[in-house]
Amino acid sequence: MAAEIKKEIELEIAHVLFTDIVGYSKLPINQQRALVERLNEIVRGTDEFHIAETAGRLLTIPTGDGITLVFYHSPEAPVECALEISRALKKHPELQLRMGVHSGPVSGVIDATGKANVAGPGINIAQRVMDCGDAGHILLSKHVAEDLEEYPHWQPHLHELGECEVKHGVRVSVVNLYTGELGNPAVPEKLSAARAAAAARREQVALRRMLIDEHFYRDTESVAFPKLNDYQLSLLEPLGQRRVVNRGDVIYKAGQRDLGLTIVLRGEVEVFEERDGTEEILATARERDFIGDASMLLGTSALATGRVISPDAEILHVPAAELRRALAEIPDVSKTIVDAVITRRRRISRDREFAGMRVLAQRDEPLGHKLDDFLDKNRIPHCLVIFESEQGKALSERFHLTIRDLPVLITPAGRRLRQPSLREVAQEAGLLRPLATANENEVLSDLTIVGAGPAGLAAAVYAASEGLSTVVLESYAPGGQADFSSLIENFFGFPTGISGDDLTWRAQLQAYRFGARFSTPAQALSLQYSGNDEYRASLDIEGCSATLRAKAVLIATGADYRRLDAEGREQFENMGVYYAATAMEGQLCRNETVVVVGGGNSAGQAAMFLSEGAAKVLLVVRGKDITNKMPHYLARRVQARENIEILYQTEIRKMFGGKKLEEIELENTQNGERRHVRTPAVFSMIGARPCTDWLPPEIERDDKGFIKTGTSVAAAPAWQASKHQPGRLETSLPGIFAAGDVRSGSVKRCAAAVGEGGMAVADVQTRLASSS
Repeated sequence: MAAEIKKEIELEIAHVLFTDIVGYSKLPINQQRALVERLNEIVRGTDEFHIAETAGRLLTIPTGDGITLVFYHSPEAPVECALEISRALKKHPELQLRMGVHSGPVSGVIDATGKANVAGPGINIAQRVMDCGDAGHILLSKHVAEDLEEYPHWQPHLHELGECEVKHGVRVSVVNLYTGELGNPAVPEKLSAARAAAAARREQVALRRMLIDEHFYRDTESVAFPKLNDYQLSLLEPLGQRRVVNRGDVIYKAGQRDLGLTIVLRGEVEVFEERDGTEEILATARERDFIGDASMLLGTSALATGRVISPDAEILHVPAAELRRALAEIPDVSKTIVDAVITRRRRISRDREFAGMRVLAQRDEPLGHKLDDFLDKNRIPHCLVIFESEQGKALSERFHLTIRDLPVLITPAGRRLRQPSLREVAQEAGLLRPLATANENEVLSDLTIVGAGPAGLAAAVYAASEGLSTVVLESYAPGGQADFSSLIENFFGFPTGISGDDLTWRAQLQAYRFGARFSTPAQALSLQYSGNDEYRASLDIEGCSATLRAKAVLIATGADYRRLDAEGREQFENMGVYYAATAMEGQLCRNETVVVVGGGNSAGQAAMFLSEGAAKVLLVVRGKDITNKMPHYLARRVQARENIEILYQTEIRKMFGGKKLEEIELENTQNGERRHVRTPAVFSMIGARPCTDWLPPEIERDDKGFIKTGTSVAAAPAWQASKHQPGRLETSLPGIFAAGDVRSGSVKRCAAAVGEGGMAVADVQTRLASSS
């Protein structure tokens, strides 16, 4: 049947079988013609060909050195046809054939000769999949294989090969289909060569990393494990209690919270992590050493266990509350300890053998990846263990876990939480600390800060350091928008830049050091206001039976990311569509083509960061220029980077894939042209909307929902009835403040948010003084 394009088939998902005669170009013309004719006879003699042709749902396209079949009724059709062809070829050993199958969109076109033809990703990718194979191979795209896995009779014949690089650096995931008699079970030469090259590269990278790590551990040894001098010990002695302990006594256990500081005065104490029945020694503390890491400062769960190994030992234990007071009031002690715990946490993060908390999840399981992201954003040392991996199989066997239990959180103490909620994970990690005891029905604070982005964290540092009783509520993880910036290069005081998560984590440590109380995840559900009371604001908190009452409230809830208006986007949230470009997401995109959407500062930073590991970065910009929204230095770097391509006046229209994102459709809004791009990841950096839905209507907002402050609310009823004027960051309700991205008219930069956090505390102090 001649290739025909039916008028009603404009754009449709098709199931494409692409065939190619191996060695065709080296044969004499008469032999080429004979092999093509024989191939046509074999193809036309298959049952699947006749079924589809009879139904009028088959296109045949001669390709010169083979034939392409486009089926429309079932993803099984091209695979069944390929097996029939493979069976027939056993009688024709002179005809060496390789085949590739993919399902994807195709559309009718008129080619340069005026003839009807078809084109689209369905055709292109099928050819690329086929290009990965050798004679006898029947290769499937990952997308087709996932469709076939739904049918039990196909599962034993699908053998994943991984990624193969084809033309122009494009990479495709391929699966080898073979049975006992049909297909080719050998690994294709192209993949074998790629695997050997990849193994060599991994070996080189591992060697470089090992050398770098050796230098890092050597250079940080003295900072991470300082000896306390006589003067420092004399300052800490009055705050703690001496204790004599014996061999085998446990100083603290993994999972324990509010550890305080333990100093070894005599003897030896080892700190170890228990990993599946074995003890891995992390450190040994001797005279004048202290044990613990950032968890003792933050109040989170201990990652390891401390135990006496000498016949006896003498220790000085400083309780957690006294430790925080010492860190806030005794600079000669605080710098040594804080520098040490920060460095120890950095060393742990580089230790690839350290387990910490473990999340066991299936490869493409959204909830498992959500738990991984939550722990990552909250700086809790952990690892994601894929259920299908060798390590995952060993863990599941050891703890008798099945696929129905997933995802599972395995704690350093060995507890297993099956399908835990974020709140359960937070409680186990020590992030979600109760604000009230069981008998309390209200909690009092001088200042309650809602939101722990740069503005909220800065306010927490300044308020707590000024002696204000400060409570910080964070709904997901401290850091806000800044936590998603891989490198902030224009922040004051950091000439080589600093990552957003490192900056905000250090700020969190500062705030803890001065006594601020954090709870995560803790979402403010509502705010009630009584201007005549000393504690004028009452907040209802998710999961807390007590009411949080505050003399002043700072709203620093920032903004939520806007979602792309692209068909199919919802199914790929956190499985291909991301709103942050950090090291975790960067690992998912190595050597891939990735897409960043947006033309502002965050989009530029994401593009630069991802370009370090990705094969190519497409920066999709709705407007005509990036210099009007992006800092000039950053725009120049983006434009100069070789593997970043800027697509102006372009938007994403559709997203395709199975369990994960595989492909997108882009449209040039100027000329209407559309193109398809294979990609595993889209990073959306297109702005955000303010998080203000929980606030009462008395707090005035602008037409976009951002909170109005200062002179713009002077005419509000509450201020008309007051003898005072609103502060610069004060809202339409006296004593309620707003700072950072949630505030109307704020500069959307990290440094500006930090400045507003400090200004807000000054305004709070003024208001509290006027009310006393």
